[in-house]
Amino acid sequence: VSHELRSPITQIRLKAESLILGLAETPEEIEAHYNTVLRESERLSRLVDNILDYAAIERGSKQYILRKNNIAETVYRAIESVRSTLELKDIELILDVPYNLPPVHHDTDAITQCIVNLVSNAAKYSPGGSQVRIHARLVEGVELTVSDDGIGIAPHDLRKIFDPFYRSRDSLARRQKGTGIGLTITRYIIEAHGGSISVQSRPGKGSTFTLRFPTHPPPIPSRSTI
Repeated sequence: VSHELRSPITQIRLKAESLILGLAETPEEIEAHYNTVLRESERLSRLVDNILDYAAIERGSKQYILRKNNIAETVYRAIESVRSTLELKDIELILDVPYNLPPVHHDTDAITQCIVNLVSNAAKYSPGGSQVRIHARLVEGVELTVSDDGIGIAPHDLRKIFDPFYRSRDSLARRQKGTGIGLTITRYIIEAHGGSISVQSRPGKGSTFTLRFPTHPPPIPSRSTI
C-alpha cells in the first residue's frame, strides 16, 4: 500500500517539475505531461478513498446512509469521475442504464465508489481501443453489470479476488499496479446495502462483475468488519 501511494505522488512531482522547468518543449510533450498529472491525481484520489474506507471498515465504524435514489443518476455520476482515465487509454464506454428503473435505497457516495472501482479495474486490465460496458436491468431487484474485454481472471484467482490485499500471481495481472483492497471494499459496500456481487471471467476473454440491489432497504444496517 505504501508503494502504491508513493508511485502516483512521484509521477505527479516529476511531471510538474518538468513543466515548471520547461523541460517539456513541444506541445505534444506538454500535453502528455498534463495528462499524466491528471491520470495519476485521479489514481491517488481513488487509493486514498479506498484506504480510508478500508480502515473504517476494519474498525467496524463504517456506516452508510441509504436513501431512495435513482441508480442511473449514481452510475452517470461515477462515470464522470473516471471518464478522463478511459479517454486517455482510448477505452470506449458503452452505457445501457435506463433512467426508468425502480428506485434503489443506496448511499450515493458509496455506490459511486463501487462503480469507479469496477470501471477503473476494467480499464486497467484491458488493452487500449477495447470496450467497457455497463448494463442495468430489473431482475428480482436491480442488476448492474460491468464487463470488459481484458486479460480475464484465472480460475484459481476467482475464489480469492475479494479477499483483502490479494493480488493475482498471473504475470499479466502483476504488471498492473494495485493495493488489493478495491474489490474487498466493493463487496463490503454492496453487502451492507443488502445486495451481492459476483464475477464471471475467462483468461483472455474478459470479465463481468455483477452487482445486485434489492428495491427495498436492508432491515438492519451492517456494521460488521471485513
